[in-house]
Amino acid sequence: MNGYGKRISITAFFVFLSAVVLLLAGNLGSGVILGEPDEYVHAQIAQNLLKTPFPYYSGSPFFYDLPGLFVIGSFVTRFINDPLISVRFVSLFSTILLGVAIYFYLRSKYLTGWAALIGALLFYFNPLTIFYSQVGLIEPLVSLFLFCFLVFYDLFLERNQLRYSLISGVFLAAALLTKYTALYFILVVLIIFIYKSLRASIKEFAKRSTGYLLLDLKTLIPLAIPAATVLPLIVFFYTRFPIEFKMQTYQVLGVTRMAVFRLFTNLNAETAGNILWWLPLPLLLGTLFGFFVFLVRFRSRSLFCLLIFMISLTLVLSRAPFHPRYFIVLLQFV
Repeated sequence: MNGYGKRISITAFFVFLSAVVLLLAGNLGSGVILGEPDEYVHAQIAQNLLKTPFPYYSGSPFFYDLPGLFVIGSFVTRFINDPLISVRFVSLFSTILLGVAIYFYLRSKYLTGWAALIGALLFYFNPLTIFYSQVGLIEPLVSLFLFCFLVFYDLFLERNQLRYSLISGVFLAAALLTKYTALYFILVVLIIFIYKSLRASIKEFAKRSTGYLLLDLKTLIPLAIPAATVLPLIVFFYTRFPIEFKMQTYQVLGVTRMAVFRLFTNLNAETAGNILWWLPLPLLLGTLFGFFVFLVRFRSRSLFCLLIFMISLTLVLSRAPFHPRYFIVLLQFV
């Protein structure tokens, strides 16, 4: 694409982005959504953080997730002065930024500006995107952080530049500070770190016949940043509220009877029958087609993105009880 066409596609994207903001922002002040009562809980915790450094709801500490959303929502509340609208604003802003991230990710894969623009528009026009962009839940924010982690770690694997490793570590830490779901992606980075370290060690041994282990420090950074930021916070909360923190963390990780994690427990006829409620048939068929085109076009360069998608899909299909909002983390892949 020539420079003129590139400028037009970028301009068209941000003009449409502005229209999306104006369209959706007008609904943030609507009443409580009965089907998603958690946003009221999130709003109350955000408001309480204005008075105490600990996340509280109804007089009790709240540790079902780390307080990333609540801290940001509390900051926004200082300006908007309405906690419910504040957490909804965080969801809206996260959704808008996620569309921008999709656009630039597709451009980094050397797609044309117009093709990247269509990808972003498909995300914005998804019915679930439109609905949940106006609901004050954790999922829109954690989806933004996890996808940005994917984008920059993918760039790091492709170009082996330190800056991409650093930025991906920051976004992974932010995702962990928002929702424990990001723990599973730590395992992916750990596996890649072990693989690259062993590969470098084997090459060194083949050249010099010396048997010592080399560590791929660039790959270690996205593990070190979350560890340095998240672990001290966990220790701090556990020290102050050991019983509540332990009980609630066990529950959210799916090791209690109230919330379970069982592999593919939601892979059933009821969930399959509801897919067309969440994704219109043309979009679903286009997703399946695009999935295979992506694999054929990018081959080995698609492996990391594919792995993150498969982990996200497995998590969505394995948590009970199931809520449609869990599907939000898959929308950027659609």
